[in-house]
Amino acid sequence: MNYLENKYGKYIVTENNEKIYINQKYGENAPLYVILYYEYPYILKNMINDEFYLIQDKVYDIVKEIKKKDIVIGFTASNYYDGKLIVELVYILSEYRGKSIFTKELSLLEVYFGNIICLSLPNRFAIESLLKGLYAHKINEYLVRTRIPLVFQHPKSEDVLLFSRIYDLRICAIVDLDNCIVSPLIGVDIFYFDASSKRDCFLNKYYFENLRRIYDVSLK
Repeated sequence: MNYLENKYGKYIVTENNEKIYINQKYGENAPLYVILYYEYPYILKNMINDEFYLIQDKVYDIVKEIKKKDIVIGFTASNYYDGKLIVELVYILSEYRGKSIFTKELSLLEVYFGNIICLSLPNRFAIESLLKGLYAHKINEYLVRTRIPLVFQHPKSEDVLLFSRIYDLRICAIVDLDNCIVSPLIGVDIFYFDASSKRDCFLNKYYFENLRRIYDVSLK
């Protein structure tokens, strides 16, 4: 790769004229918050309005612009973990959402970096985008199997990540059937899909047993 460099760090430019900042060693590139604050304040303002908050000093391994007609309309931010590229953040300005941009960005990351792409703690809107973009399919009316692994932190250890391709639309959760754990609640899912109450309803002692049975039948 031929790297360019500005005050925020090293980057490459795609055929779409989008910058991809690549952090080759920790601290080499600026935090995403700094890039947005100085170069894309309109995106940062919209993030804040959407209650989409960033850790101000967090540096990502890969930060990619999302462009539409030469206008930067969002970003993806990803980190490497055990040979995988985990997409931790995707933000697209509201007027451009629902237009397959999200799944196109995942495809581009696969093309540029060739790693296994994983998606960290997606909300239900993201899962619905995966379904529309053929990155997932429904096993039944509420159970989804994704083409790419979904990721969340183990509730008892911040250093352990759990990977699964199963998502339950009813409770807005990634389901790890091996460990009988579901991903934590996300504010947007509580607000739009009443996920907290749904979990109270569906997460009973038979939940994982029933899902395992449904999932195993779908594989036959």
